[in-house]
Amino acid sequence: MEVGCNLGNQMLVLQQMGFTNLQGIEIHREIVRDTQLRLPSAKVAEGSVLQIPFADASFDLVFTSGVLIHIAPADLTIAMGEIHRCSKTWIWGLEYYAPELTEIPYRGHRNLMWKTDYAQLFLENFSDLELVMEERLPYLADSNVDTMYLLRRKAPHK
Repeated sequence: MEVGCNLGNQMLVLQQMGFTNLQGIEIHREIVRDTQLRLPSAKVAEGSVLQIPFADASFDLVFTSGVLIHIAPADLTIAMGEIHRCSKTWIWGLEYYAPELTEIPYRGHRNLMWKTDYAQLFLENFSDLELVMEERLPYLADSNVDTMYLLRRKAPHK
């Protein structure tokens, strides 16, 4: 399940790779409709990372790409808790990285985007997770870095 699937680009790639039973949530109703038309075999629900509309351990893998960076620091543990709650085994993320919480100006506005060590925050907040892999991907044009991480429950959620 992808949290913040937008128009389903990642789910489309996974589908092309042979994955089935793809699901996603997206906060914008009109984008949910468009994504469902684009990927009729995937199930896309309207929902927020702060209150994911699925039961505990509903998915083998829950992933985000460029979503946690938009969650206010005060709400981040709620969002991560929802991702953790819905994952049976795996959490996969791709987000901007910084060793400490750092605000990033976003389209001329403040308090809309942050970068930090999201993998480490998951590990600090959920003792049943372990880091399987992480790769930091530096940008070519500036000093920004992305992090791609894969976390696993030490014992699968039952």
